[in-house]
Amino acid sequence: AVIAGTNLNIFNNYCKRVKMALVAQPVNVIQSLMLTENGGQNRMRKTPVFWVFKMLKPHHEAKMAPSTMQCATNQQIPVLNASASIDSKNVVHISIVNTHDNQDQNLTINLTGAPEPFVKVTGEIVNGATINSGITSFTSTDTAYLKEYTGATLSGSTVNAKIPAHSVVMLRV
Repeated sequence: AVIAGTNLNIFNNYCKRVKMALVAQPVNVIQSLMLTENGGQNRMRKTPVFWVFKMLKPHHEAKMAPSTMQCATNQQIPVLNASASIDSKNVVHISIVNTHDNQDQNLTINLTGAPEPFVKVTGEIVNGATINSGITSFTSTDTAYLKEYTGATLSGSTVNAKIPAHSVVMLRV
C-alpha cells in the first residue's frame, strides 16, 4: 500500500508530464490489485493496493493543486509524501503516505489559494498493525484495508493530522 500510494502521488504531482499510467498486470503479481484462486473454489481477494487505488480515485479528473512539504528522512527517503487536487465541487483532496515503518508523523497543512470557506475535514486510511500487515493470501485475514480516518482536525485554513506509521491517508477538505 505504501509503495502504491507513493507512486500514485508521484504521478499526480507530475501530471503535466505523466499523461497516462496503467496497471500492467492487475491480478496475481507483486503489487497486484487482486489475487485469484481457481482450485475448485474460484475465490478472489482485494489487496491493500486495490484499496489505495480506490481511495486515491478522487484525483482522477480533478485539478492538481501544487503542494510543498518539509519533513524528516528515514534512510535518505522522505518520511512523508503527498499530493493534492481540487475536484469540480471545490473539494480539496490530499493524499499522504507515511513511509516510516514504526513512527507516526504529525503533519500541519496550510491551505492557501484553495477555495474557501473550509467547513470540515474527513478522511480514509489504508493501514495495518505492522508494516507486513498487507500480506494477503487466502489463508490470512485482511488486516490492511480501507477504513475511516478520524485523525485530522480543521481550524480555519489549517489541517492538523497524525499520520500513522506505514499508512496511506486521503483527506477531503
